[in-house]
Amino acid sequence: LIGEWGCGKTSLIKYLCAWLEAQLLVLDVHGGTKEVEILQFVQKAQMIALKNPSNQVLIFMDEVNACPHLGIVREIMYNRTIHGAPLSNNLRILCALNPYRQRKEVEGQESESVGLVFNLEQKQSDDLSKLVYRVQPVPQSYMDVAFDFGQLSSMDEDSYILGMATRTLPSVSTAEQTFISQLILASQQYIRKVDGDVSAASLRDVQRCLKLLQWFLKHLVSKKSKAKLSPLAVATTLSLSFNYWYRLN
Repeated sequence: LIGEWGCGKTSLIKYLCAWLEAQLLVLDVHGGTKEVEILQFVQKAQMIALKNPSNQVLIFMDEVNACPHLGIVREIMYNRTIHGAPLSNNLRILCALNPYRQRKEVEGQESESVGLVFNLEQKQSDDLSKLVYRVQPVPQSYMDVAFDFGQLSSMDEDSYILGMATRTLPSVSTAEQTFISQLILASQQYIRKVDGDVSAASLRDVQRCLKLLQWFLKHLVSKKSKAKLSPLAVATTLSLSFNYWYRLN
């Protein structure tokens, strides 16, 4: 699956496995992931599959092109082997990749280096900082079997956010859940407009915002306060500020 960061790829795989009643193992790949970690992960899944030959076992390697070990991943996916040793027939393999593309330069601003780059006071080039995602180019062999997950439409994103708000804030009225989801959706769209890229805001930002709202509502907002604003309004404002507004400054 190739798609934008936080657009629902992992959620889709989890739903699929729940529907198929298949065991799911997930490896969150990052720039520091070592080849041995990938091998150990797949070998663990292989052992589970061999012990339960009548059951489907699915492994999902998320953001796999964040690491430089696409060669071994290709062998696992295409050849269904680990250094030549065949994998079990009831073991299924899925991967998610982020698009490889350059960030848009904002006129009048110097390009920032994303991530930690230790240069000991010497100028050091960081080619990955020019990309939207710090990932390796997607090999053409991957593209031949890739499904373009793309990005969520505004309508779908609205539906996702409302569902997430409903689950996170069950004690809040339906009208308030709807209003909060609309505020988050508007914030998502504005961040994308300012940044000039669809990847600037994702469902992970929504999840973070709702978790902050939940935390503020529980720990910082006093329900005994005589303030004119309701505790929910204060918590919502704080969570939107921390998650979106401070990114603009």
